[in-house]
Amino acid sequence: TMDTAVNLHEEGKSIPVHVDVPWQGRRTSTTVYTSLPKTIEPRGHNYLVGPEYPAVIFHLHGGGTPTATGKNAMSIASQMAGSNIPVLAPDLPGHGRATRKMEGLMSAEEQVNWILEVIKKTVHPSVKVILSGHSWGGEFAEYMYRHSDEEKYKQISLFFVLSAPVDVSLGGDE
Repeated sequence: TMDTAVNLHEEGKSIPVHVDVPWQGRRTSTTVYTSLPKTIEPRGHNYLVGPEYPAVIFHLHGGGTPTATGKNAMSIASQMAGSNIPVLAPDLPGHGRATRKMEGLMSAEEQVNWILEVIKKTVHPSVKVILSGHSWGGEFAEYMYRHSDEEKYKQISLFFVLSAPVDVSLGGDE
């Protein structure tokens, strides 16, 4: 049992939490940067965000470099401190502290399904997910929104894209 209580927002801190994600018969892992506005105390569940919260912002960082990380979202978390909304931000595959073995994680659909597995492991099923994404993470959020009528997206109640990458082809054939 946990006998220590921590209020991350009041201390202005976040904590990196290691999360193992079984994926296609193998173990993958990530770091989920976590900022919670309430005191963390044992609640009788095994989720980072439990039913004591009505919603969570689950933020997907940008890409383009392996140094991109979920930690970038903690500026969002500091702004949400007074709103009683926790923020979770995983390192996406190939970035930060997440798995570097990309087999089975090459397509957008495979990475989206992996993200949904991280949500399933970290957020109680009764908590509404606000999915936000910046740049490449925004592409994932938009992709999920376009497919949001599928059952697997039922826990996500809002999709929010920040600075999505632009179409550099300008609609041309190349």
